[in-house]
Amino acid sequence: MSFRDDWPKMPPDGSDFDGKQLLTLARSGNSPFHGVWDINLLIREVEENLGAEVIDIPDIFMGSNNYVSSYFQSL
Repeated sequence: MSFRDDWPKMPPDGSDFDGKQLLTLARSGNSPFHGVWDINLLIREVEENLGAEVIDIPDIFMGSNNYVSSYFQSL
């Protein structure tokens, strides 16, 4: 068993996700994490619990527990 998750693939061609523009992809229904991780649910929970609006997720790094660079804006 691996201690890290497999890096996600892009729908529909199965190419490696480049780590860019996750928010845009998720909101358009093209999340590379589809079926594994509900990005929209995570965003909604962050917004509700922090009283903020996620305005961008420009870049994430490879490997589980390494997803970073979320930007928030107060409501």
